[in-house]
Amino acid sequence: THGKCYTIFNLICGDVNKIMKHKKQAYIRSMAMIAMCTSVIIISAWIAIPFAVNITMQLAAIFVVSLLFELKTSLISILLYIFIGICGLPVFSGYNSGLSALLGPSGGFIISFIFIPPVITIFKKTKKSIKVMSVFAMLLCLIICYFVGTLWYWKIYANNSNIRMFDAFAVCVLPFIVPDLLKILLSSIVSSKLYKHIK
Repeated sequence: THGKCYTIFNLICGDVNKIMKHKKQAYIRSMAMIAMCTSVIIISAWIAIPFAVNITMQLAAIFVVSLLFELKTSLISILLYIFIGICGLPVFSGYNSGLSALLGPSGGFIISFIFIPPVITIFKKTKKSIKVMSVFAMLLCLIICYFVGTLWYWKIYANNSNIRMFDAFAVCVLPFIVPDLLKILLSSIVSSKLYKHIK
């Protein structure tokens, strides 16, 4: 009897050890993925392409991260990115940082990034073509970013001037429409190429 109990005990302990080892490996992998995604977002914010205005690849990186990874990984990566910027490291576009950057005229666009992973995750759960749905998801996310960012910009300047909502739209959206649509195309291509390697 004691021998059987000892054997059962060993089996249970072995299973527990395997489970704990698996959880530890999953946790380490998850942390590594979050660190990698955050780094990609930071680096992309530093890449400026001259256009009618300077265009950064920040939004494209967030799209790709949200398309490739689960909601928790992509959302934590974005929140970590924002937190690092608030702490003073120059990770926002234009090498800006600090709480003043978040509360400044372009802060609404930074905050709007938080909405991207949940929206894309909802579209990823549909049974439609992943490529088609990813484009629709990114277009919807872009509209949300434009809305939040423009409203934020308008509310800040409306307190100090007579700026109209259309004027804010002309500054915050119109110069970026074509580059942002190209970012969606690029994000769709890159994510589809990397998907099989990530999974």
